[in-house]
Amino acid sequence: MLDAARWGLIPLWWDKPKPPNFTFNTRMEEAATKPMWREPLKNSRCLVPALGWYEWKEMQQVDLATGEIKKVKQPYFIHLPERRIIAFAGLMSMRWANPEKTSVDYSCSILTKEAEGPAAEIHNRMPVILPKTVHDAWLDPKQLDVSKSLKLAREMNVVRVEYFPVSSRVNYSRNEGVELLEPFPNPA
Repeated sequence: MLDAARWGLIPLWWDKPKPPNFTFNTRMEEAATKPMWREPLKNSRCLVPALGWYEWKEMQQVDLATGEIKKVKQPYFIHLPERRIIAFAGLMSMRWANPEKTSVDYSCSILTKEAEGPAAEIHNRMPVILPKTVHDAWLDPKQLDVSKSLKLAREMNVVRVEYFPVSSRVNYSRNEGVELLEPFPNPA
């Protein structure tokens, strides 16, 4: 099934009007033990499609006017070779959108891990990318053993990625356009 979901997991048991903070990403190391993630890891795994993701790397830049060395954060776009579609390992939750229970709202979070391979040159963490060969196993509703699910994500994840610097226009969520996915010729 393919459906839209809110990015930022809201667990089934959440009863406050405002969504929880910091639920966009789920640390693989905490997924089996924290109440926020435990049930979705067991019962509600999903795949989150993407073209790639942005990360920022701290760099030094010389201010041409003063000669002063400043720290700046250069954004990078990280993606699979040939810009193939990515399937991030995700966790999801669903809640009834109205009292009559005629529609459902989905929310999700992306599983993350310590960065490996080229992604580690940019940032210390990265999303868990699952190859197509394990999508069915990750999504299998009969797989209720969280240790086996985490082992699959840990052992089968893709770490061979590529990256390039992009314009700092990506720093503002209101900016849109394909140019945000193009290499920036003058990084910091």
